Amino acid sequence: YESEPTDAELAGTADFVELMSSEDQLTRISSRRFAEEAPPGTRVGLAYHKANKLIRAGVAIDSEGRVAAALLAGDMMMSPPDVMDRAAAALTGVPADDAAAVRAAIACVLDGEDVTQADDHMGITVADVAHTVGLAVANAGGEA
Repeated sequence: YESEPTDAELAGTADFVELMSSEDQLTRISSRRFAEEAPPGTRVGLAYHKANKLIRAGVAIDSEGRVAAALLAGDMMMSPPDVMDRAAAALTGVPADDAAAVRAAIACVLDGEDVTQADDHMGITVADVAHTVGLAVANAGGEA
């Protein structure tokens, strides 16, 4: 049975709707903005990979071949909400062409005791994220 939301229901969700429709939230994870705001002198690469869920990665690689900044996002259901932000931050300083170091940096966050995912069919793996980062590195003109 369908019905229109009550005034109380609308009032109860007003703050959430306002937050989710704000300009800050709508552009919070923007590949274009990531590329525009990359540290000067870095090479930027972006990539998408469809695992169980879509994963988006961006890397800015400095002149020494290290990740100067990273972006990780996607349509996955993970908790706590900052998991992908923390995993991106863990990539800072990692040699972009060292697949084992990239994987270890991601694993230190995604395999953490505080991280939960919906289930094996809806979740992503460290390998999925590391693969996407490798694609972004290749797109930045580095080695995959």
